[in-house]
Amino acid sequence: MKKLLQYYQIFSDLSLDVVMGVCCNMIAIDYCFHLHMSVVWYVGLTAATWMVYLSDHLFDIIKSTKPSLTSRHQFIRSQQKSIIGLITLLFVACTILLIMDNNYKLIFAAAMCVPLIIVYFGLTFIASSRFQWLFNKELLVAFIYTFSIYSILTINSYDWPAYLPAFLTLFVISYCNLLMMSILEMNNDIQAGKFSWALLLGNKKSECLLFAVFIVGFSVIGYGMLQAQSDRVFWLMCIYLFMLLMHIGLFIAAKKTYKINYVRNLSDIAFWSPIVIIVIH
Repeated sequence: MKKLLQYYQIFSDLSLDVVMGVCCNMIAIDYCFHLHMSVVWYVGLTAATWMVYLSDHLFDIIKSTKPSLTSRHQFIRSQQKSIIGLITLLFVACTILLIMDNNYKLIFAAAMCVPLIIVYFGLTFIASSRFQWLFNKELLVAFIYTFSIYSILTINSYDWPAYLPAFLTLFVISYCNLLMMSILEMNNDIQAGKFSWALLLGNKKSECLLFAVFIVGFSVIGYGMLQAQSDRVFWLMCIYLFMLLMHIGLFIAAKKTYKINYVRNLSDIAFWSPIVIIVIH
């Protein structure tokens, strides 16, 4: 078991648990909304997600001269040359995929997501004290994550009311995940010289914001269940409810046990849950 946990930690340090979450959510919305997405969409989005997350962690290492306290950043620092090579390979693979497939929808989806990613990295590098209140890092990352997953629906459907509650729910859960971890890792971020909006608000205000977002999540899920146009969408909202409850439980547990690394891993695994829709429906 100890060896298995060590292998999983490497899996997590490479952000592959996040990539798995993207893939599981894509499969779920494909199934629920009858999209019949091609393999190219799955390969392209998961590869792009992996590239962006690895790049984000790498830039954190490059920007900071202070020692990294999280397992993930320690791993990225120790394998920096290999990570740069992997990012390069992923970039080349994504570029070739866009050119060779010649799918205008995939190209359009990339064209919508790439500017958001550029804005994120740009704000990350220029986030001085005068800009920090305007740069809610967690909110922007949550939006990019959710928007990239649901971009296929945005392109293919004009029936916004059918999928908007599901989109908003995943967005809220993603924001809860990132805000929760920013709160729990606040001391580590201070020592490592990292920026987060939670640091600007302080612990108490950040926790109040988190619980307010939890309430918003419950409201959106309730609305989504009432407006669900099929059993599949209804069950998807039920799974999203489980994910939200899981984050609440993990946050409460983390405040008591202080086992932050385990909480991070489990909160990322929570995003694998939507794949269950294929089994239960």
